[in-house]
Amino acid sequence: MEKQFTLKDYQIGEFAKRMGVSSHFLKYYEETGILQPETHENGYRFYNMWDASIVLKCKRMKNIGFSVKESRKILTDSTAPELDHLLQEHQSRLLEEIQQKQRTTAAIQNLRADLKFCLKKEWQICSSKPVWFLPHTVGQQFSGDKGVYQQLTRWVDAMPTVRSTQRLTFLGDDQWQAEWGFSVPAEEAAAIGLKTSSPAVLMSTEKTFIQYTNYPVNRERAKEQHFHQYNQLVAHIHRMNLVPGQVMLKEVVAYTLKNGTRQVYCILRIPVTEN
Repeated sequence: MEKQFTLKDYQIGEFAKRMGVSSHFLKYYEETGILQPETHENGYRFYNMWDASIVLKCKRMKNIGFSVKESRKILTDSTAPELDHLLQEHQSRLLEEIQQKQRTTAAIQNLRADLKFCLKKEWQICSSKPVWFLPHTVGQQFSGDKGVYQQLTRWVDAMPTVRSTQRLTFLGDDQWQAEWGFSVPAEEAAAIGLKTSSPAVLMSTEKTFIQYTNYPVNRERAKEQHFHQYNQLVAHIHRMNLVPGQVMLKEVVAYTLKNGTRQVYCILRIPVTEN
């Protein structure tokens, strides 16, 4: 004679404790139809060992990152090929998230390094890599070019890989054309899939003089500060028997505010050529 096994029933609180989950977890998956405990005449719901394996599968799917909707599909209406397809899609999403986090981590690391250079006011001359620049303002007004706003959201969403940058073009006689916008190295734009179109322009030079600096922000003296910064860099460049360009990019690394003083940390870039 075969031995009969009797399944012991557990109320939700005790069952949750023995399964290492919360009562809320069980109720949530019950409401979605994945868990179906027995309901006794007194209205109490009871779980048994048959439910235990389903609870563990629910927990596993949750920890993998599947939504309740996806878990219900997997546990109640799927074949092995369908399950494999769902797993493959989820794996692709996770890999994309990992790559994004890696890019963000690299951007943070670069920001920290740049901040240290700005504090020390380091400088260097190096081979240049092409940089995309998207103008967003002209003078003190936003650009009226519709092409800017067709791609602006994508650029803003790509920060901190994309950085806030001011392009200053020296027109002579202490006259400047100032444009705030965004910049990103071309190779990094390609890596993150940032599509660029006009009015974004690709700026490319063979060599660039780079000055890391920091100074207190002064709105009233902004034009004077720009001219002073440019003249200082030009003088330094001339001492090295190089010829400076007339366009300066000011890439903002960070702002800080302490005791009413706002400090900007930025990178000044001017293209140079041999004399």
